[in-house]
Amino acid sequence: MEEEASTVGQSEEKRHVNGMDSPSGPEAELILNDSGVSSLVLYETTWRFYLVGSNATQTVYRVLKIDRSEPRELDLSDDHVEYTEAQITNLISSLDEGNRTKHGKTGTFACSALGHVIFVLVYCFHVLRCANYTARLNLRTHITGAFVHVDTVVHCASWIFDAGFGRRISAFALLGFVRFLEGYSMILVTKRRKVASVGYHSVYKIEDTETIPLAVDTGPLSPREQRYHKAFHSIDLSSNFYYSHTYDITHTLQHNMLITENLEKKSTGAPAWRFVWNEYLSKQVLAEVGTNWIVPVIHGYVCQSEITVFGRCVLLTVIGRRSNRFAGTRFLKRGSNSRGHVANEIEVEQIVHDTTYRNKRLTSFVQMRGSVPGFWSQEGSRMVPKPPISIDRVDPFWASASAHFTDLLGRYGAPICCLNLVKKRETKKHETLLTEELTNAISYLNQFLAEDEHIRYTGFDMSRANKRGVALDNLEIISRKLLRNVGFYCSFPELFCHLYRSDNFYGEVQRVPSEESLVQLSKNRLQRGVIRINCVDCLDRTNTAAFVVGKCVLGLQLYALALTDSPHLGFDTDAVQMLEDMFEDLGNVLAMQYGGSQLVHRVESYRQHGWGTNSKDWLRTVSRYYSNTFSDFDKQVSINLFLGVFEPPIHQGSHLWELQTDYFLHHPWIRDPAKHPRALSYTQWLTSDIARCLPVAQEDVQQSTTHYTSFDAFFSHYRGHQVDSLKEVFTFLIPSTETDYMPTSSSDPSPFTSRTRVFVPSVTAPSGDKFTDHPKPVLNSQFSEATLTTSDIDEDLVSSDEESDDEQLNRTKYPQSISSPEPAKTGFAAKFETFEEYYGQKLVEPSVKDKLLYENYANMSKNASKNSKRFGESLAYRVRSPSTHLTCTSAFKEDSVYEVALPVVSPESLRIYQDFVEKRTRNANLNTVADFDLYQKFISII
Repeated sequence: MEEEASTVGQSEEKRHVNGMDSPSGPEAELILNDSGVSSLVLYETTWRFYLVGSNATQTVYRVLKIDRSEPRELDLSDDHVEYTEAQITNLISSLDEGNRTKHGKTGTFACSALGHVIFVLVYCFHVLRCANYTARLNLRTHITGAFVHVDTVVHCASWIFDAGFGRRISAFALLGFVRFLEGYSMILVTKRRKVASVGYHSVYKIEDTETIPLAVDTGPLSPREQRYHKAFHSIDLSSNFYYSHTYDITHTLQHNMLITENLEKKSTGAPAWRFVWNEYLSKQVLAEVGTNWIVPVIHGYVCQSEITVFGRCVLLTVIGRRSNRFAGTRFLKRGSNSRGHVANEIEVEQIVHDTTYRNKRLTSFVQMRGSVPGFWSQEGSRMVPKPPISIDRVDPFWASASAHFTDLLGRYGAPICCLNLVKKRETKKHETLLTEELTNAISYLNQFLAEDEHIRYTGFDMSRANKRGVALDNLEIISRKLLRNVGFYCSFPELFCHLYRSDNFYGEVQRVPSEESLVQLSKNRLQRGVIRINCVDCLDRTNTAAFVVGKCVLGLQLYALALTDSPHLGFDTDAVQMLEDMFEDLGNVLAMQYGGSQLVHRVESYRQHGWGTNSKDWLRTVSRYYSNTFSDFDKQVSINLFLGVFEPPIHQGSHLWELQTDYFLHHPWIRDPAKHPRALSYTQWLTSDIARCLPVAQEDVQQSTTHYTSFDAFFSHYRGHQVDSLKEVFTFLIPSTETDYMPTSSSDPSPFTSRTRVFVPSVTAPSGDKFTDHPKPVLNSQFSEATLTTSDIDEDLVSSDEESDDEQLNRTKYPQSISSPEPAKTGFAAKFETFEEYYGQKLVEPSVKDKLLYENYANMSKNASKNSKRFGESLAYRVRSPSTHLTCTSAFKEDSVYEVALPVVSPESLRIYQDFVEKRTRNANLNTVADFDLYQKFISII
């Protein structure tokens, strides 16, 4: 590097930068350790950008060179050399020294030109004040010459100040590059916030980004370019975009741990591109320099909380990944496209990590939600409560649905359990059109699958069940039934306590691969298949059902970790209350992204008999329909531009705002029939490579150990090279059941104890009087195994395609068990609990006998504790005092709390002890045959 530094010291800038193209010598040796890029520093010259990246420990550095001479073409260069801290310091110093401007003729020329301009301006001011006509005629000539010199001065000044080597900005990650009509721009993450930890891996939320144009001349943009920039930046990257430097956040925990069986390695394989929202921005970078510089970013929701189990930290994480394949807004994206990608597709993963065992004990469960596959739509331009549903195209072979379920079987394995929540009976067909569409598609596709690989359909009329007040209880029964089919993932073998005393429901859910399976991946508990939930919008009803499924899984996960003695958790426990809040936040975020407002019907709404209609619900409904009518089109345009669905025409073609619809963008085969994704067969719709792996997912089979590399996980997680305050430690910032959910007056700190929660009314009537809020009902979810059958559900509410107990459904209404607590207290009584409420005992006045007994004990303690020296009394006198009558039962002659008399040992006892000690110190006599015979007789007698 020293020799190339001399080369860098040339006067011309283009000759300087060539000095780092091919470093040589012993200092350019590759360093084979953790080289993941975790922080970035951007340096710039007139003709190039230098992006210097370092790992988390700041011991390994890489350099990415970006050419700025032609901004319409992206020219990247990575020398694939890993530098040490000393080497990168020398390199930056060499570049800085070689790019310094030598002030000479250029500076003299610039000063002379600037002086001429000042002279001309003074002369113009003098001419304007006088009335000399000849002077005014010469004014134009001087001004023209002055402007020539002005251009020269501006050019020279820009060369003087920009030709140097300077630091532009610091960043955490590179999202990619984008170009519209003119030059490329670079997008960097400048602010981030840690939101979760998966083992030793940190997950960050993007808080702020910076878009830096590559062009040297940053003049005004054209109107069309400005319009494209405005549409692109309408996607707020600081709103629910997440990434991780070391953990593959696009894949599930089961996928990441299936081969490595721990989280102390970093994934280097390809991410799940359907969840990577910067795929379009990074495709050119990946083709030129590989995956070292780009971090995959997901869009959705990530949240983490702590379940404190008697000081034991258990992390609960919920991750929601939104697909980018058919992304859009509510009424503009319905159903699916010809490739089987459905609208509003979300993959929700629920991870429970017992941190006591570092990265050894983790469990996870994956469920998904998405629109009903098919070609259907709703006209959202009219302000009506329920726009009519129309089936746009009839597909007799269900090609779109087959492509969708083929993708699910390849990602999750078999079986696929569909939970349909739309209405079953309507006076005028509306939602029932979607039910018929889905059931007909599943019936047709199941004809060509093996029986154990069938798509399992369950229909539940959630709206009707909610009117009867049986929605949540019935959903829990259905969830337990579906969980028996798919199971969940555990990163550790089955614990002995579960083999010794296993719960019946837990044993039925067990999903350990058998020896006869064609694909052997792990002996741990694995999830096979997925639960797919849908309603019309996949928002309100779907989120409530997803919470109930997550609640049932949480009980199984905690039981698998040996944290509870039963896999059944009540709705009113601290742990489930925390999970409910997390799923409610998840639903609100997803509803804002897809529908333009928060959830209208939350989990709280389904706890009551019928939906509550308060002012907030009405405001959310109005906000949702306003967004769908007036702002969804612009939002859809921005999404299409950001994801690369539409690429701006460089030379000719229609611009984005000139398109009346984006239907042709998602269905390009309409204009070009050669792009039609035709199925290979309408009967054998499942590809052979996926069918060969079932029930295991094809993605799990294709895993390889080469996709993972080691890194300093401990140092990266605890960050020993940084000094932080206790308030900045992530574990202290996340919500906890102990500090945020457990009642302050509770004597039971367990987060799995059912509690009766009392709510103080806070709504004020217009007249000033307070409304009496209904207390939050407590659901009795402690089901016994005898009640966990679908025969308890109304036949009008549930339909299933399986030949089981569903055919014997009775019409007995299953009432929702609600315990109504006493009316809420107000004032001082609401803040402090009584002695009886806290300790369970009621204070009463003691009887006369109890008082006399207490006085006698008090006198005994008083007389026995007196100091004889102080009062001049002997112990015998105190014992014979008329106030107390004590009996001495001790072996000692005389004792008290102040003095003790030792007992006298007899000479015979001392002789026996001395003989025992002497026999121990001398050689012991060996037992004779007679002694053994005597011992045998003794044993026989016993």
